[in-house]
Amino acid sequence: MLPGPVFNAELLTTARRTRYFVVRFIYGAILLYFIWRNDPDHGAWGFRRTAGELSIREMARLGWALFLTILIVQSVAVLLLTPTLVAGVIAEERQRKTLHYLLASRLSSGEIILGKLAARMLHLGVFVAIGLPITSLLSLFGGVDPNLVLLSFAVTATTAFFLAALSILVSTHARRPREAISLVYLLEFCWLFGPTFIQILMPMGGPRWVQLYEWIKPINEWIAPTSPFAFARGGALNASAILDLFGWMMGLQAAYGILFVVIALLRLRGINRRDGEGRLTARFAAFRHGRRLLPRPECGDDAMMWKERYVSRTNLVTKIAVIVIVFAVLCGLGYLTYDFGKPAFVELAANGYGPFHSDPARREFNGYLRVVCTLMYVLLAMAVASSASSGLTSEREEDTWISLVATPLDGLEIIRAKMVGALWAQRWLVGVLVLHWLIGLAAGSIHPLGVLAVALETMVYLWFAVALGTYYSLRSKTSARALVATIGTMILVNGAYLMCCIPSWTSNWLQSVGVTPMVEAISLFSFADFRDLSLGRVRGRGSWESVEMIAAGFVSVLCYTVAALVLTLRALDRFDIEAGRPSREDAIPPATLMAFDDVSEEKEVGDRQDEILS
Repeated sequence: MLPGPVFNAELLTTARRTRYFVVRFIYGAILLYFIWRNDPDHGAWGFRRTAGELSIREMARLGWALFLTILIVQSVAVLLLTPTLVAGVIAEERQRKTLHYLLASRLSSGEIILGKLAARMLHLGVFVAIGLPITSLLSLFGGVDPNLVLLSFAVTATTAFFLAALSILVSTHARRPREAISLVYLLEFCWLFGPTFIQILMPMGGPRWVQLYEWIKPINEWIAPTSPFAFARGGALNASAILDLFGWMMGLQAAYGILFVVIALLRLRGINRRDGEGRLTARFAAFRHGRRLLPRPECGDDAMMWKERYVSRTNLVTKIAVIVIVFAVLCGLGYLTYDFGKPAFVELAANGYGPFHSDPARREFNGYLRVVCTLMYVLLAMAVASSASSGLTSEREEDTWISLVATPLDGLEIIRAKMVGALWAQRWLVGVLVLHWLIGLAAGSIHPLGVLAVALETMVYLWFAVALGTYYSLRSKTSARALVATIGTMILVNGAYLMCCIPSWTSNWLQSVGVTPMVEAISLFSFADFRDLSLGRVRGRGSWESVEMIAAGFVSVLCYTVAALVLTLRALDRFDIEAGRPSREDAIPPATLMAFDDVSEEKEVGDRQDEILS
């Protein structure tokens, strides 16, 4: 009977976890910070008071600015927290080997799915409710309709339900929580931006793209209205159009969410009928046995490295979904790169390499590469860090930890294999990123020194991400804790600290040495940028700014190199301690070792005496 014991147990256990209190505190602090940023003296949202007390019109503008701030922060929190809270609920039970106990009990699939979903949705509702008292008081400022406040919270609720339903559907099919969370974030990214980009880019292509868009358009029109990004790019609309758009968005999100929940209910027991592998997975595994497209090499002497590189733990459904999504993203990315790169290559053929004043196409291509390569780096760093954060905790959760530490492998071999395996899993994304660097270099849009600089920075930053994830994975008990700690630390060192260190927005490069996406973006400089940065041509006010920018890059690489080295050495030193595997000197008391030495010496003297007497 609903809500059932699963709901009660899930609600109690999640409410007592410390990390939820910490996350709520951080969210409240961030919300208060952005509300403080709307102070009239700072001019947030283009608003600045004239002088003296605020007029009625200025009060209305301040209330509208506060409403927009709370709405944006609240929406971003829902988009970021929903997959983390919901996507691992079923996959975690499967990984801990407790899901079959739930399925063998008298609990129905509805009690399991709906109980876990309702409990996590209540915790998510706490984050939304934090801003409700402040938003409710904004009507006193004027400029904010109370009905619009209620409508915005209703849209936030349906968006949260849509993402939660999608998350629990993915969690039903996934084997591990990290796999489910990563896939939901990937699907969420495609859902937010994919339909809108299809509407914009495909009609701008050639006749073939327009013809293909006519086939996709009926499906895309049923998906695009559910994305908040499609509403954000709609521009200024009247009240009637906003109500219609919000109503259509809420209706579709609720309908799709109910559909996802129903599919999860129907598939829960069927997927786990054969110990977590369905018939399709079993048949596919039997079919591909001995028929791999790329055969695995021999294991050799480094068994741990071979296992991390060539043994996959991802199920078939997740692999197919990732392949389809990545293929679609690569197609769109390839089209954009071709569209921006073709004029750059034409300009290169006309003018040749070097800085020229009339090179708008190469400058535009350089700006495109800075944006795209920075986004790919952010995705790569987060993927590598999340993969490394579950490297050692997954061994504990899958009951292979004892077998691993019982082998003759030392900590160096295991840690090295886990770190290299996390990078190896994202080798295709690394290849796409390097390919864009080389295309920019070939087109003359990126200076060779810029390619070398960004390659060095990327290696150092990825080393830090892998070392950080491995260290947290070594010290954490579960993959969820390690993942949250790793991603939280990555966000903190990559810009979140600026909220505390900089009371007002400044343009000091040295204060932003931890923001690795910024360093990656400024390192992809063109020939013209290198000419401006050369010592013989930098003059006046730009001199000190250029020196600060170059110094920020050097300091950033140095700091992250030291941090990555410290984390790696710390993980190596702590491995045997965390594994509970003492060395021989620690396992045998010193007195026993001395006794053994005395016995061996007496035996050696006795043997010599026997030899002399004989």
